[in-house]
Amino acid sequence: MEEKLLELIQKIAEVKGDSNAEVELENKIAFETGKMEGLIVFDRKESIVNTIAAKLGGELYTNIFFAFWSWIVTEQNSYLMKQVKELINSSNITWQEKYYLADQINFDMFNNIHLRTPELEELVVELHHMAIHEGKQLVDVPASIGAVEQNAKNKDLVIILTSQFLSMNHGPTKTALDRAYILQKYYGKKVFLINTAEMRGMAGEMPVYPVRVGSYMPHWNEVEEITYQGEKIAFFQCYMDMPNIEDTRALVQTIWKLNPAMCLNIGGGSLVAACVNEFLPTAIIATVPSGIPFPECDIICIGHAPTSVEETTLKNYGIKKENVIVGRFTSSFKPKQHTYVRKDFGLPEDAFLLVVVGLRLTEEISDEFVAMLDSVLSEKIQCVIMGKMVNYEERARQNEKFRKYVHNLGLQEDALAIYSLCDLYLNPIRLGGGTSAAESMSEGVPVLTTDLGDVALEVEDAYKVKDYEEMKQRIFELEADHKQWEKWSQAAKEKAEELTDSKTEFIKIIKQIEKCMESKDK
Repeated sequence: MEEKLLELIQKIAEVKGDSNAEVELENKIAFETGKMEGLIVFDRKESIVNTIAAKLGGELYTNIFFAFWSWIVTEQNSYLMKQVKELINSSNITWQEKYYLADQINFDMFNNIHLRTPELEELVVELHHMAIHEGKQLVDVPASIGAVEQNAKNKDLVIILTSQFLSMNHGPTKTALDRAYILQKYYGKKVFLINTAEMRGMAGEMPVYPVRVGSYMPHWNEVEEITYQGEKIAFFQCYMDMPNIEDTRALVQTIWKLNPAMCLNIGGGSLVAACVNEFLPTAIIATVPSGIPFPECDIICIGHAPTSVEETTLKNYGIKKENVIVGRFTSSFKPKQHTYVRKDFGLPEDAFLLVVVGLRLTEEISDEFVAMLDSVLSEKIQCVIMGKMVNYEERARQNEKFRKYVHNLGLQEDALAIYSLCDLYLNPIRLGGGTSAAESMSEGVPVLTTDLGDVALEVEDAYKVKDYEEMKQRIFELEADHKQWEKWSQAAKEKAEELTDSKTEFIKIIKQIEKCMESKDK
């Protein structure tokens, strides 16, 4: 399928005329990056995409692949929107394929905010909702639990469902463990943590572009108990072919038999959680505080007051206003284990060090962000990259300042120790980054962010900028005014204390969830 599209593109993209109009693509059309690298002018890309669309024909999976590809290439979603609209109620693809498509699109929108539009978000929620609805029909909860004898209510047991469980370097994994720990250590509950492995798994796999496969740690399959901060937490992990009907039914039957006091779904978007919600009101705990998860359960906990659009979405999917809980999103950190100095990593002793952190920096460190860095980098102001940036070497080859003054440390096991070497955390325009920003502040490293996403929810207005131009000016100001930086550093430490008080904040949320459940029982 990729070969067919590539052949079409290469034929259509040939431009005849004077030397200024000629564009040589050769093999520069890279499916690995989603860029028509030989086509500088956007209108030419759009023209090629439209011409290909007219020649494709009616083969469904080719059209789906093309819709994704054209979305990534042009950042215009007209073909994708048309395709999703046709598939929501279609019987030509399975419920698993609908789930897979919604998951892929949702991840791409999270990864690259330039691809997000309210209209597409609304369609993706609808597509996911239809997938869950069709999946629930096949699980058939009443029949699934009908033959299973239920135990007496276990008021001390809480089931926590998460769709992905990786390591302590992964924010949602830390969130799941942290919530389990608080419930056991401070709230007198026994927790059973289940990784349903429903996030970007292989079930329903279809030809999309690019394919985003969720990370999965097979070694957890052999683990029945996890020790976290001294608490032993019962654990189970599903295989990576989730969601599927058989395993979902088995989990639903198990939870029915255990008859817990409460079920929490970390992150949302789970068929298992949606099925459990049929007999036990289940609460979704958002892991992206600046947005709302797929609304498939009765109770939802988010990190901000819902917008009018979000209120309408939640209402449309049957979530009552009183069951929308707004609570502070808190983080837990992997303990600091080392004390480093800058020379341990070849970092300049006297420079004002910026730090940019994340697992999706390949996309998040955009051309615009690099241009901003280029305007501030020098011997006096340099930058540390911590995380995953696949295209670092490519950026370094293209930009001399980037090569000379941006230091790529990659993934680091002791993040707090790295923050202590830096002076200012920069947040690119993105949705995520909340945990790393809180970690940074705990080490007295102030945060600078635009007013968008999770990080913006964590900091005071004084630490937000309207755009990259203002970010550049603020960097210069802080580098030049050490007293001002010291004030910001102290404020960052104080804010971090609030953002890590999970015991107080999460127990507040749990008590609200219990009230919602009591109200529903009545």
